Amino acid sequence: MLMLVWNGVVMNNYFDKKINGLKVICYKDNTNPLISMQLYVRIGSGWEAENEAGYSHLTEHLVFKSTQKFPQNSIMERVTYLGGSINAFTDFDSTCFYLTLPAKLFKEGLEILSELVIRANFADQQFKFEKQVVIEELKQYQDEPEDYFVEEIAKNYFHNNPYRNPIIGNLANLQAATPAKLRKFYKQYYTATNSFLVITGNFVQNELFTSIKNQFGDWKEGKIIPKKQFPIEENRGFGVTKFTKKIENDMLAFVLPDISEGNPKSFALTMATKVFALGKNSRLYERLFTKEKLVDIIRVHSLSGINDGAMVIMIMPKSRADRNEIGKIFIEELQKLHNFGVDQIEIEEVKKELLHHYRYSFEFMENLASSLGNEEVLSDYKRYFEFPKILRKLEKKQIDAIIKKFFSSKHLQIYSLGDSNLEQKRLQNFVKAKKITNPRLKISRDVENFRLANGMRIFLKKVPVKPSVGISLTTKVSQLNETEENRGINLLTAGSLLYGNEKRNYQQLMKYCSNNGIHLGITPSMEATSLKMKCFREMLPMSLELLKDVIFTPTFPKDHIENLRQTYSSNLKRINDYPAYLNNKLWKQMLFGKKSNLLSS
Repeated sequence: MLMLVWNGVVMNNYFDKKINGLKVICYKDNTNPLISMQLYVRIGSGWEAENEAGYSHLTEHLVFKSTQKFPQNSIMERVTYLGGSINAFTDFDSTCFYLTLPAKLFKEGLEILSELVIRANFADQQFKFEKQVVIEELKQYQDEPEDYFVEEIAKNYFHNNPYRNPIIGNLANLQAATPAKLRKFYKQYYTATNSFLVITGNFVQNELFTSIKNQFGDWKEGKIIPKKQFPIEENRGFGVTKFTKKIENDMLAFVLPDISEGNPKSFALTMATKVFALGKNSRLYERLFTKEKLVDIIRVHSLSGINDGAMVIMIMPKSRADRNEIGKIFIEELQKLHNFGVDQIEIEEVKKELLHHYRYSFEFMENLASSLGNEEVLSDYKRYFEFPKILRKLEKKQIDAIIKKFFSSKHLQIYSLGDSNLEQKRLQNFVKAKKITNPRLKISRDVENFRLANGMRIFLKKVPVKPSVGISLTTKVSQLNETEENRGINLLTAGSLLYGNEKRNYQQLMKYCSNNGIHLGITPSMEATSLKMKCFREMLPMSLELLKDVIFTPTFPKDHIENLRQTYSSNLKRINDYPAYLNNKLWKQMLFGKKSNLLSS
């Protein structure tokens, strides 16, 4: 079965307006009968007073529980009844309430958001229960190794930066919280001027603004809360720190300074980070995963926002990998980057990839609203529409300058979680080694369906205006076909399909996808296996040909298969470190038996 969906996009259909001090940012897209509304309050964990730590997150929870019109948690029921979805999050710099509904119900959506931010009443009977929920959530962070690790790193790495404080707060403050204290916090920060509203999707402008005035016209204007800037903490020197925690597999983190996402130089830093550590085309992934086969996962956490902060490059080693060797290779790659910068081919490839990602952000209104909201929190939402122009103008000398300043082993802090014994002296000696050579000198209703002569069923749906095409090829081959003797064979086979075919090896395949804006992935699930692709309309013929090569002529390289096998084995062991997943696994074993093919591979 094969499904195709293609779209086009208009990137300049935006405007904003102030209504009673509330800034309203709009992007109009009538291609789907949906509307996304996201209301941001400019208060997050990074800007709370010491005795308010955790109040932003606790307030986010509490406002859903009882408002003037929707008592006893009935907001959630109302949204479900309307056929929409609603949620919220708190980060360092803001609290966001986001809602997606059928476009014709925009008035109901605005009413719900206004109830949350203007008319929450913190009913005493709900307060005690919800406070305990958040306290339990805080305790659960101790059971999630990666979340716990990142929080401990922030507390250790930062001295004065408010991003050192956990978003969820601390136990003492939460236990001392009262309805009166939260009402005071709500009254101080939840004001029209200290907030803004992002609306994307299908709407009629004058009807929308009339409804916004009706719902938010009596909201207290207030003022934008001033935010003290903290200088970047870059001059720490090289260091190694160990956190001891009993987990199945150790974790490593390599931490470097990061600048505010609102800083104009952040674009160059993003480019450098992408080349070095982000994604399967990055230097670290190429070296540590593909070549040396020492790690299972590499990902980057950002501890920055309005303020400068830090980037945390998180690495999950393979169970038997030498942790000190991983540290040595990281330092070696970091020093190569610092000494020699990036080459022009890397720059052009990353620019293409980032521009493709940017174009895809217009595909879903929720994603676009989030992108605009994030830019407005940091500086000005209009900057988002300037991204392609800014990116294209970036030159090698600008990227190399930011690398010289921040990607340096003299700023590097290495952290470990678990039983790893990193040898600080050995790593420090490697940092001091002078001779580093540079090896990188190379340059809907509109659905049609039919069957092919071979019996393959095809579904086609054309979505006007937007330029992207979605492709999904699904087969019934799945875990249910496996026996006790070959459990996991479909997972390994499916994963190996992406590691090369007779036309392109793994590196060539990744580069071809990256250069041409093609997203390619495979999902081996319980009942089916799906290859999924995204591309732009002009790349559809080449993408279908690529899909054919992946399916018909895979080469199954032995080294990649063994690498994947080790990674999957490590990930299965890691389940023991995550109580929620472990409980689910044990529950299924109890229901189906330990050898059932209804369990995850």
